[in-house]
Amino acid sequence: KRDPNIAYKGEQGGMLEEWAELYSITNDEKYLKLIDAYKYNFLFKKLEEGSDALSDDHANASIPVSHGAARLYEVSGSSNDRQYYREITEKFWENAVSSRGMYATTGANGGEFWIPPHKMGQYIGDNDQEFCTVYNMVRTADYLYRWSGDTKYANYIERALYNGFLAQQNKESGMPTYFLPLRAGAKKKWGSKRHDFWCCHGTMVQSQSLYPSLIYYTDEDEMSITAAQYIPSEAEVKLGGSTVKVSQTTDMMSYNNQVFFDEHSGGEKSRWSLRFVITCDSPARFALKLRIPDWCVGEPMLGTEGKDIGHSTKDNYIIIENEWTDSTVVNLVFRSRVSAQPLADRPELCALVDGPIVLAGLTDRDCGIEFHGDIENSLYQRTEHTYGTYVWKQNCYTTVNQPVNFELRPLYDITDEEYTVYYTLKEV
Repeated sequence: KRDPNIAYKGEQGGMLEEWAELYSITNDEKYLKLIDAYKYNFLFKKLEEGSDALSDDHANASIPVSHGAARLYEVSGSSNDRQYYREITEKFWENAVSSRGMYATTGANGGEFWIPPHKMGQYIGDNDQEFCTVYNMVRTADYLYRWSGDTKYANYIERALYNGFLAQQNKESGMPTYFLPLRAGAKKKWGSKRHDFWCCHGTMVQSQSLYPSLIYYTDEDEMSITAAQYIPSEAEVKLGGSTVKVSQTTDMMSYNNQVFFDEHSGGEKSRWSLRFVITCDSPARFALKLRIPDWCVGEPMLGTEGKDIGHSTKDNYIIIENEWTDSTVVNLVFRSRVSAQPLADRPELCALVDGPIVLAGLTDRDCGIEFHGDIENSLYQRTEHTYGTYVWKQNCYTTVNQPVNFELRPLYDITDEEYTVYYTLKEV
């Protein structure tokens, strides 16, 4: 029997989570013995002590251990054990995110190691944000979101999807970049198909299978379906004896699908104009919950086509409780704006973020940005209108009235260009 006073150190991958998963499937006690061999680890002891458990430690050696604690919370029979493992998972999040801070992209590691709290500016370089850490932190956030419904976890996931999952995969070859460089004048270094096999090749494959599980969540006890992420998708679930189909697409604010071919439509375009279609094979009463993102400016715009359906707002959700029949269309629009997000230890350095999307300047150095009052006064939106582009899914700008003007694009659109994410901002 393992001595609980001896804590395991070192990288153990996701084995604790796997033993817990196998025990939940088989109920075979041999997996309890394996769980027992792995659960006494140094990370848990440091988290119990309430001190900084992560700084300068190997980032991706620790995150999978939090998955083990999370899965043990779900499969443990003892109420004391369950409470302990939930607290460990929550304390890990506090250590990794809440009390540490992060780059605008969600990363918090330099090289493969956790950056000390609020020291992100000190570690900006070519080796920030290892992709494995992005993938695994999304999985930790998903556990916590499923348990609590707290939108702070869904907001984190959204930021990581745009500025990690998308930004660290080559849109032409599909290859990952091990790290996401954040220094001025950086370039992404892509893995090759035959001469590299990084850990990030593996998590990049895993990440592509994760999207469906992050979009919709159902709760049969409270009879609800939650749309946590705004990604074009379809889902079919059983709820209240009815088969419910939910789909979402990006729509035009004018709801004019011919806007591409109608130069006089004047339709306002936004990637955050969404159209949901809810279809039931038999009448069912349940709540449709729509997350209100933390970047949303003002009140969301909500409408239902041809039906008068009431809604309420609670805990950062729009809640539409209804007796759903046949097919119902729900239109939803969020407004976003560009914000400047500074580094705690270098507040003069800021990233520009449009909603959840980090913008990268096409410049080989930090040119600085002068602004007066509002950073948006120094930006002008730039849109390409061609058959090969989606007008409503562009977040491109150019700076104006600057000593040196340059273009900004979503970081996930950058492939081989030199780019800069953090700029010296000067209010004039």
